[in-house]
Amino acid sequence: MEFHPGGEEELMKGVGTDATELFNEVHKWVNFETMLQKCLVGRLVESRSFFLKPNFLPLGKGSKNSNKSDTRKNSSSSTNSLVPPTLGPPTIAGARSPLVSPMTPSALPNPKYDWFQTNTLINIAIYTKWKHINKEHVVVIKRGSVVKVVCYVQDMAYTVHLELNKPVAEEFELKTGSNSGKVDILLKKEESGVRWSIIGRTLEGHGDHVKSKDRKVYDDGALTPALDELTVGSSIDVSVPEGTFYFDKLVAATETATDTALLGAGTGITPMIRVTHVLSKAGDSWPGWKGHIRKDLLEKLLPVGNKERSIYLCVCGPTQFTKLGVNLFKELGYSSGDYHAFLG
Repeated sequence: MEFHPGGEEELMKGVGTDATELFNEVHKWVNFETMLQKCLVGRLVESRSFFLKPNFLPLGKGSKNSNKSDTRKNSSSSTNSLVPPTLGPPTIAGARSPLVSPMTPSALPNPKYDWFQTNTLINIAIYTKWKHINKEHVVVIKRGSVVKVVCYVQDMAYTVHLELNKPVAEEFELKTGSNSGKVDILLKKEESGVRWSIIGRTLEGHGDHVKSKDRKVYDDGALTPALDELTVGSSIDVSVPEGTFYFDKLVAATETATDTALLGAGTGITPMIRVTHVLSKAGDSWPGWKGHIRKDLLEKLLPVGNKERSIYLCVCGPTQFTKLGVNLFKELGYSSGDYHAFLG
């Protein structure tokens, strides 16, 4: 009872009665079909009808001579042959059965999620049924009481997006099942021993199971449009990094600068370590900075240079963003030697 999400109260509702309908209200997807899905090796394909050897067919009520004649006929026809005679209409050589080949992998069922609790932990369990899933296929974003989990299963993405009912610690543990396809997110309760009656409420995008958008194409980009035209299995030649930004420039900047600030957008945030997020399309629940980059915003966020402190800036992102960043640097009084813009 300790590990049941609803606790003793929910379990007692089914005591002494048929609890099937009660169970199906919450866990209808837990059934033998989904449990046996991973055990499926393939589907049997029969190229001809199932038959019994004639000498094992029941004999009719004809005369003894007739039966003996049939027996001798069957015996002679099968002598020195391991191939039983074919019953029914003849088959066409090379014809393929319309059934699915046994080697054809069956489609995975839609992922599902559930949750469990102990006195100290909340366990969000996601059942993907994909036995190849590992931690590299799972993205977990946690801010306060909001948890968003995206599982990339084959070419699909499944999302669990929740606002938790009670507070939990910031740290969490991610586990993946090597054979079961199960994903577990373990959260530590801040109030140990307190039972949760519900996990919380679902947020936008929860339960989405859509085609994975694992690539982004910039129409005016130098690389992504070319990559988008390639087919699966294509090969490309990749050169060493090129451009106007050299390691010597970074070394020189860091030797003279006391502070370095990186301004990035889109994939430009990849190298960031410590990040201040500014969302251009933020909802009412977002507590941080909002809008596009602008002069008054940079004045508040960028380090201030003076006689004792010198600043070196880098800006990387979509072309319009990068050019706007350069113009704002100039308005703020930075010289061309104080910043570098990554422009393709």
